[in-house]
Amino acid sequence: MLATFMQVLDTSIANIALPHIAGSLSATTDQATWVLTSYLVANAIILPMTAGWEIILAGSGSSFPASGCSYSRRRCAGWR
Repeated sequence: MLATFMQVLDTSIANIALPHIAGSLSATTDQATWVLTSYLVANAIILPMTAGWEIILAGSGSSFPASGCSYSRRRCAGWR
C-alpha cells in the first residue's frame, strides 16, 4: 500500500511539473508530455527487475522496508 502511494505521488509530482518543464525548455505541452511518458515507461521496466533482484539477495521479508528506506533517502537528498 505504501509503495503504491509513493509511486502515485511521484507520478503526480511529475505530472504537475509538466507546464514548468515545458516553459523551461521552450517546448509545447505535448512535447513535454514525453517526459512523463518516458518516466512511466522506465518505471514499468525497471521496478519489476529491481524487485526480483532485491528478493533474491535479501529475501522477501526484508526487501520492502529496505526499498522504502532507500527510496526515501534518495528523494530527501534530491536524487531521481
